[in-house]
Parts: sequence; C-alpha cells; structure tokens
Amino acid sequence: MQKDEEAVVKEIAEELDVSLDGVRVSAERRGRVKEDNTQLLVVKLTDEKRSEPLRAARRLRVSTKFKNVFLEPDLTPAEQHEQFLLRKELRELRNKHPDKNFRIKGGIIVEV
Repeated sequence: MQKDEEAVVKEIAEELDVSLDGVRVSAERRGRVKEDNTQLLVVKLTDEKRSEPLRAARRLRVSTKFKNVFLEPDLTPAEQHEQFLLRKELRELRNKHPDKNFRIKGGIIVEV
C-alpha cells in the first residue's frame, strides 16, 4: 500500500471512529481517473474488522471532508450491475415523486 492510500484509509477510519490497530490493511487504486479527479480505491481488511467500517459508513454523509466517499462490500460484476440498475431505478422514482422519500433496503426500494 502506498503512503497516499494508507493516509486516506487512516483518515476515513478516524472519521468513522473505527480502530485499525492490529488490522492488516491493503489498498490499491483501480480503474481510470475520472474527470472530477477521483479514482476507485479498493481496501482489504482482515475478516474480523471488515464489517465495522461498513456499519459506520453512514457517518460519512455528514462529514464535510468525506461526504462524497462511499463504502461498499466487494461485489461480483453481476452484483455490481444489479446494484447499478437498482440505484438507477431509485433515481427515477425520486425524480418522478419528489414529495416521497425512497431508499434501498435489503436489496429492494422502499418508501420511508
């Protein structure tokens, strides 16, 4: 893991109030750099600590520094496509019904 990626992972963990002490962490950048100068960062953690950052990921929404950072479990290409279609459907529903509040829960779109 390069210094830059390591620093980013540590900063995000601090923001989430998740301790990475004693955890083996590896991170690598994948894919092309997008127009907005972002790039996918894949982080691998040991199994026992894997779920903690995912459970705390919601806190990133209110973070000023990491509000555009999203944490997701590793998905197969088929699962990635399925999630993409689900998010697309969610956007369409939100545009069609701006007065209602929809979210994805358990792999389905629900009104809250």
